[in-house]
Amino acid sequence: MVVRRSRRLVSVGVVLAVAVIASCVALAPELSETTQQSVVVSPGSASFGNVIVGSSSSPMTFTISPAAGSGDSDDLVTSVTGCAGFTINAPGLPAAVFRHCLSGSGGSGSTGTCTSFDVKTYSFTATFNPIVTGSSTCNVAIGLGSGSASVLLSGSGVLPDFVIDVKPKAIDFGDVRVAAASSPSTVNIANAGAKPLTINSVTLNDPQGAFALSSGTTTSHTIAPATSENLGVVCTPPTAATFSGSLVISSNDPQRPSETVSLACRGVTSNLDITPSTFPFISTRVFTQATATISLRNVGNTAGTLSRIELAPGGRPDLTIMAKPPDNTVLNANQQAAVTVKFAPTQATPPDVTALGSLLVTFDTGTPRVVPIAGEALLAKVASEPMQLKLGPVCVGQTTRQSIEVYAELEGELTVTGATTTPPFAVVPGQMLPKLALPKRANEVRFEVSVTPETPGELASEIVVASDAPMQTSYAIPASATALPAGVTALPMQLDFGAIEAHTFTPAQTVTFTNCSTQPIDITNERIDGEAGAEFALTRPFAGAITVQPAETIEIDVQMAPDEVGGKQATLVIEYTGGMALVNLVGTAFLGGDGAAGDSTYYRCSAGGPDGGLPVVGVLGFVVLRRRRRAQA
Repeated sequence: MVVRRSRRLVSVGVVLAVAVIASCVALAPELSETTQQSVVVSPGSASFGNVIVGSSSSPMTFTISPAAGSGDSDDLVTSVTGCAGFTINAPGLPAAVFRHCLSGSGGSGSTGTCTSFDVKTYSFTATFNPIVTGSSTCNVAIGLGSGSASVLLSGSGVLPDFVIDVKPKAIDFGDVRVAAASSPSTVNIANAGAKPLTINSVTLNDPQGAFALSSGTTTSHTIAPATSENLGVVCTPPTAATFSGSLVISSNDPQRPSETVSLACRGVTSNLDITPSTFPFISTRVFTQATATISLRNVGNTAGTLSRIELAPGGRPDLTIMAKPPDNTVLNANQQAAVTVKFAPTQATPPDVTALGSLLVTFDTGTPRVVPIAGEALLAKVASEPMQLKLGPVCVGQTTRQSIEVYAELEGELTVTGATTTPPFAVVPGQMLPKLALPKRANEVRFEVSVTPETPGELASEIVVASDAPMQTSYAIPASATALPAGVTALPMQLDFGAIEAHTFTPAQTVTFTNCSTQPIDITNERIDGEAGAEFALTRPFAGAITVQPAETIEIDVQMAPDEVGGKQATLVIEYTGGMALVNLVGTAFLGGDGAAGDSTYYRCSAGGPDGGLPVVGVLGFVVLRRRRRAQA
């Protein structure tokens, strides 16, 4: 049996945005011949924390800068693409990102020292706008002239305390025979909040005496979270006239303390009984068809003629009559016929709009009877947490596992039927399938993904989830892992902090240390060596000796905090029993300028130039130090 255990040693972090002052001199150099086409995105990942569903977080700023180096670097940001629930603001694309050496021996292709150079960075912002509860992730794709980069965003959608959801907002009973009660129509009152919802009262405004509540509670009571209740409403028109009224629902929802459902009904004199008096509510998903049927019955003592049955103008084009009696069909006394309509939507219905159209039924020579058709077309979309599965370092011959949760992201429900992948990855459902995924992440379908590598190297595959979601029967979740050989490995071999302004701090980057030997090892010391060692920092050192078990991975974070302009290079040294692991640390620091607001983001940076007016912008690094244990029993 394979067991994976985790324990977090320390998790302390505060992230503050880095403010970059506009350039000192606006320049417009031509892009030089590219000698290095790579960039660094800072921060490389970010969490928005808890945000109320339906609201927006504060924006976070991300900066794309040239990768560390002493030579020229040119690239082009062509696109920045987000995901549902995350909004990206990336103005002015395409945008150049470069480092150009102006003087010294660090020009194109050189390994010397540049004493003066121009740097241009590009910044975009992201906000989190959760549409479902629970954690969400987004791998922001950044298109570059040299390839691509990405930023991983995360956040959790949480419910406000008190939220009422009333559907529908209007009920049209259509034509109802005088003194005959209509079929009941249903008003659904749902608690979409995190705490019990108090319904203070339900009031029927009916000045003409045509409407009545046929079921439901009108006095003060509560509705538990994630549950709902129904109110039944009927129309019994006293005369041949048009009637209107309303149903007012009062609750403790601070945003919507009073919800009103408008009511309409028309009394008619006719020997044609329509049951139900309106078509049953048609709820379906986009690209999925559904039907509803009514019965027409002659309640008179003599024969009558169904002269014509047709859809009224102005309805949805995806609503059609599927079956009906021919025009001029004779109905004898007490004889009946049926009419079926089909709703095959190709797009979603607007929020709170349920009217699809009407059916016109002409009986004998009377005025056409109006039969309302109501319904909704919902989008069904598969989503997962996480959106991509990174299983991290794993020793050859060992197994590591991680769970994924698949859910219905939007208003339409869907059924998950299975999931597949390719070796050395494997996927097992966490419950019996098929399983219904309820709308807006009311529940999840869990899978456990494992990987057992046989040879060292980078591993990649996809977890392909099958469902009945229209137009999305196959949903792919990228999966990756790094298979490590026997011994000790520290990854990555190099941390590149990119180009940042001097006297600021970069976000922390993570180094993993994995013991793929057969015996426990002790970490005895960790330090940063090198000429620029003082300009890098372990955001939290180990507290004394650490024992790393076989197949266990620990993580430690590093920041760059440059004091002077120029290229930076140092080495993270992790000493352990029997050896040491080394990780190169590189970056570039430049001086910010005094340019007025609105100037371009070019910086003329000179180690010997004036430094007056230099802004000192401090950033607390995001400090994370955690241990993950993978053991095989």
